[in-house]
Amino acid sequence: MNIIFEITRVVSHFIFIYISFNFLSALDFNKIFKANTNYRIIQYFVIFLSVAVGFLVSNFFLEIVSLSKDIFTSFK
Repeated sequence: MNIIFEITRVVSHFIFIYISFNFLSALDFNKIFKANTNYRIIQYFVIFLSVAVGFLVSNFFLEIVSLSKDIFTSFK
């Protein structure tokens, strides 16, 4: 049963990282950075930011699922 939870965690992390990358790619970061900033630096920034946001959202989601599972099992 533990292996299923670990696979679910990995899949959840990848899904939320992908979703956050799509959301962050839609934003225009050229307005935030200087006009002469290298485009590759902005791409790396979006990738690292999407990994961080996706990981945090995934951990939050998995923690809510775990807490709700614990609450429902405690009522039995």
